[in-house]
Amino acid sequence: MLNFKTNRSKKEHDAYEKGLQRDLWKHFKLAGFLEKKNRHRIIKNLINEENLKNLKILEIGCKEWVKLIHDNFKTNPAALDCINISPSEISDAKKNANKLDLRYLPNWILMDAHELDYEDESMDLIIGMGILHHLSLTEVYSEINRVLKPGGIAFFSEPLDINPLLTLARVLTPKSRTVDEEPFKIKHLNLTKKYFPKTNFVYQEFFTFFFSPFLGLMPKRIANLIMIILYKIDCFLLKIFPIFGYLYRTVFIIMRK
Repeated sequence: MLNFKTNRSKKEHDAYEKGLQRDLWKHFKLAGFLEKKNRHRIIKNLINEENLKNLKILEIGCKEWVKLIHDNFKTNPAALDCINISPSEISDAKKNANKLDLRYLPNWILMDAHELDYEDESMDLIIGMGILHHLSLTEVYSEINRVLKPGGIAFFSEPLDINPLLTLARVLTPKSRTVDEEPFKIKHLNLTKKYFPKTNFVYQEFFTFFFSPFLGLMPKRIANLIMIILYKIDCFLLKIFPIFGYLYRTVFIIMRK
């Protein structure tokens, strides 16, 4: 039986065991595709294929390792653990992994990220997608900093809640999220920098997100072309006005110890 360090952990566990209603987001299925490709390019620049066999990797969560690590590299890591506070999430991850033709499987472990059961400086890489905003950042950042080796890297992709339109969407869809989840605001970005001064933020999805439901109504070929144009506009805006990134939908966070 998992012992919860915080009441927040217990509520997150209960919410995922009960299940969330996320049907709304199927209308935005075109959003993020090009951003994912860019994330993968960044990851491959951060991780050397030859050195991957020596890396100990921890995923906070239990599903994204396939796309982020397995599919991006031909080499197997020295070790890969995937932790989650929800038995149901782990069970789903196992079922999905068993359907795929994978070279290896991780160690799935029921664990609270606020209290990582690992020795100090034992991990080379820590990853997670859409997970930090469910956690108490001060506690989980302290734990990540503790178990990450000097020179180690952690990267996460998280939703932003600075754009008023995104805030409104969350207010209107309470059943698609847990009670305590808190998408990133400027204060969370600043806190990240406090714990990991050598952090880079890559902001993702503005026009590509807001236009994606309309593109879903168009022929695929035309929709893909428009999406490429919108993605290039998003990138151009960030280049000219970096602060505009606060209004984007998500942020890819690259932390170095």
